[in-house]
Amino acid sequence: MIVAACNKKAAIAELTKADGPVERQEGQADWKPAAVGAKFFLGDAARTADAGAQLTLAAGRAQIAMQPHTVLRFGGQAGNAKIAVELGAIDLIGGGNYGLDVGDVKLAQNGSIRITAKGQGKSEVTLLV
Repeated sequence: MIVAACNKKAAIAELTKADGPVERQEGQADWKPAAVGAKFFLGDAARTADAGAQLTLAAGRAQIAMQPHTVLRFGGQAGNAKIAVELGAIDLIGGGNYGLDVGDVKLAQNGSIRITAKGQGKSEVTLLV
């Protein structure tokens, strides 16, 4: 019996809630509609329109609440993923260590921060209490 090797990438996040249209971009491909349950991989991006959306990170320890009119990209390398907010804002909620394009952050259990794109590759990180 011959068994084919499976070259499956590990998902970084999954779309768990969409209050309106959400699109997914695989790498630099065209944007396509994403349904709840869609998986996001390294290099992928998510985009919201007039409503927000929620993603669960693969480790299951954190949620990303995307605000309306937001573009979020999963960059970096395998084992060292980086979250980049290219447009709009997200709330990162949960505990653990997370890589952002502007630096790494450690959240206590149920911690929460807002990451807001400021343009030209710059972001603002705000602690939410």
